[in-house]
Amino acid sequence: MLDKQVGIEPFASRPERAISTSMTHQNVFYGIFGIGILLGAIRIGFIMFRLKINEVVFVNAIQKLVGANNLERAVKLCRAAPSAISARGTAAMLVAFQNKVTDSVALREEFDRSLGGLNKAAGKLGILPWLGLALALVGAAWAHLQGYDFMHPVYRPGVVALVVSTIGIQMGAKIKNKTAWTRDEMIRFLQEQSLKT
Repeated sequence: MLDKQVGIEPFASRPERAISTSMTHQNVFYGIFGIGILLGAIRIGFIMFRLKINEVVFVNAIQKLVGANNLERAVKLCRAAPSAISARGTAAMLVAFQNKVTDSVALREEFDRSLGGLNKAAGKLGILPWLGLALALVGAAWAHLQGYDFMHPVYRPGVVALVVSTIGIQMGAKIKNKTAWTRDEMIRFLQEQSLKT
């Protein structure tokens, strides 16, 4: 009775409100971490299904064809995987080599030009895992400020977001390095071939 007169909430409703607020916060954190996971996963998927190629096998196959004086087939093989940046760049370089371009700088420029720049091609959607990483860190910091202990289950999707985003970042760096290796290896090989003829 006194509660109603003074306008004080009944004691029983206060824990319910606290639980409701806590669940709302948890759902927000799960949403933030979920978006972070999704962003990192999109980048990984893009690399796996659009950019990735086994560079060692690819380079060996192309070198065998070029060594057998079969440039046409080598170019066709490159164009069979148009989304793989190593293949696209190599195709452009082989066409230039067919047109008697043998200078290493010119071949490198041809490779990079066909991709619109190596950094740009390898970095496509590269911002996504960085955004995922940022969301994971912001979500974790916010959860900590809300009083969640680091052992609380709310952090588990945050850890997943961190891992997925980090993998996405590392895979992007690997693609860039492997593409640069393919370019340099093919330039070296094509210069050797030009000395033989």
